[in-house]
Amino acid sequence: MNACNHYFWFMRIFLLLCFVVIISCSGKKTEPSKLESNAEVASAPIEKSGHAFSAQPCQLNANLHYSVYYPTRFSSKEKFPILILFDPHGDPDFPLGEYESLADAYDFILIAAKESKNGNSAEQTANIIQSMLYQCLLIEKVDTNQIFAGGFSGGARVASLLALSPSGVKGLVVCGAGIPAGSWTGVPPNLIVGIAGNSDMNLSEILNFKTQDPRMMSRYQTIRFSGDHAWPPASVMENAFIAFTAIAQRDRFTPVNTKQLELALSFLKHQSDSVSNVIEKVELYKNMVKNFQGMLNTTTVEAALQKLMNSIEYKQALSVESEFKQIESKNRDYFLRALGSKDTGWWRTEFERWESTSATKSPQAFEDMKNRVRGVISLSSYMSLNRAITALHKEQSAYFSSIYRMVDPKNTEAWYLSAVSAAMDGNGADCFLFLEVAIQKGFKDATRCRIEPAFMTLQNDSRFQEKVNQINN
Repeated sequence: MNACNHYFWFMRIFLLLCFVVIISCSGKKTEPSKLESNAEVASAPIEKSGHAFSAQPCQLNANLHYSVYYPTRFSSKEKFPILILFDPHGDPDFPLGEYESLADAYDFILIAAKESKNGNSAEQTANIIQSMLYQCLLIEKVDTNQIFAGGFSGGARVASLLALSPSGVKGLVVCGAGIPAGSWTGVPPNLIVGIAGNSDMNLSEILNFKTQDPRMMSRYQTIRFSGDHAWPPASVMENAFIAFTAIAQRDRFTPVNTKQLELALSFLKHQSDSVSNVIEKVELYKNMVKNFQGMLNTTTVEAALQKLMNSIEYKQALSVESEFKQIESKNRDYFLRALGSKDTGWWRTEFERWESTSATKSPQAFEDMKNRVRGVISLSSYMSLNRAITALHKEQSAYFSSIYRMVDPKNTEAWYLSAVSAAMDGNGADCFLFLEVAIQKGFKDATRCRIEPAFMTLQNDSRFQEKVNQINN
């Protein structure tokens, strides 16, 4: 069992104890005076519809915060499903803004954690999960039988901890990250949706997931899209909202709404028609069957799926994908073995060689595969650089920052951490240069610059103040 799985299982046990607290607390009435601190959420239901509220204090722990969005049809006359979202950078407003149109279309309340982000300790993560779940029980008109969870990257792993623990969460959507094998043994959650871009280095986690009980795979859906390691666009995320809506009706959490299901099926058919990649098309058709079989007439969908799977085009595409997987694995391992053992000159030569490779068959799939290899190297470089900076190892920091910039030049973190490494080495010129590039590429965290230990000696330097002011403006 690897370190990630050890962490997952430890957290599941820890959360089991936490949820005992939630269950005991949920049966108690909250004093009105305590609810007054949450002024926005305590407002009349009609004032909430179609509105988002940011930085709301959690009732269980006022040091933790969340953002919430109420759909346009929100009212006091009915209950609404809720989707808890976790962003890996602690930006709750981003996914709410991305998916509020879906919340309106499918009548979901959206809630997202502010303090949840990569790098948190196990205790911090458990406290956030506990507080977010408890908050869902307090929000007015939430259907507590329709609580769903989701996240992107590190946030997806947090959402998995919530959904795969005894929380009662009915559905999970993981974006850009999979879940540990053997962790899903039964319902709830009643459904898991895995989404990843074709260039996402974690795509294989989504595609290779298997359950111990094969029957559970009928409740697992995979969706790919043209993109890299990022939150999926709303047009792709809509698949998860449809799946949540369908499973709620299939498993009788809510009455069957045939008209709504027919509209959802029509949307998925239209979406599949616009997809040129036959493997993606097959996955979408499989999801249609899983969503609607037994509730709608899916005979034509099943026939179309079978025809696609029997086609020469599909079989050839699977063969090419298998071939590219082998190339991906070989080159990923090749570069990971070299990280820390080969000098930067070797890296420049070999990585340029790798970047120049191409394929005549399925060129886009080949480029996606190269991007996944690049993503793995980027992540490993980041982790190694972080450890070197924490250990105050100047030489290693300079080495890993050079490779990080080389393999992932669009990443603001590569340039910011390179500035930190240069500052540690006393190289002010490179520090300001790297910081300038980070800002130009979109770095926005001025507070992080001000509290960064390596930058302490630069705080009164006018050049440093100028860079920080650029961020503020």
